Amino acid sequence: MKNKRTRPVLSGAAGVIAIVVVGIFMLCVIFLIAKGLFSSNSSEVPNGLNTATLNTNTDVTAAPAQTEATGTTLASDSDGGQDASSEADDQPQGDLMYVLEYAYLHVTPDNESENIICLSPGCQVTAQGQEDNGYVKVTFQNVDGPLTGYVYKDYLTTEYVQPAWE
Repeated sequence: MKNKRTRPVLSGAAGVIAIVVVGIFMLCVIFLIAKGLFSSNSSEVPNGLNTATLNTNTDVTAAPAQTEATGTTLASDSDGGQDASSEADDQPQGDLMYVLEYAYLHVTPDNESENIICLSPGCQVTAQGQEDNGYVKVTFQNVDGPLTGYVYKDYLTTEYVQPAWE
């Protein structure tokens, strides 16, 4: 009879343990790589990342209160010829309108213009006049004060719209 040399064979339990150890090692490597690739969930916002809904760019100002060169027809002109720029109170005169869908308040009456704020459905605005290209000059009463800008006419209605937060 020949002497058979047998190699020690790993038992089934030892093989499973080896696979689990290799799996845990691979997860640790993946987590270390991912930590460097993705931003952390810390409460501090990284420098240069702006997550605000409001436009916090200080270089951009809201649209001027009265634009004569653009051919704006003010809503207050029809009620006795009152000039909107001569109004002393902070509450603008004009038609009350409501935002139908999420819409941007633009600095100028142009879709490529910078956004001042994103208006939610149901927000009440005061229409100051309509431009030839379909944009309506509106004033929105924000918590920080009134914001004046332009919203495309299809996003506005004179009928009450229930706000998104109600």
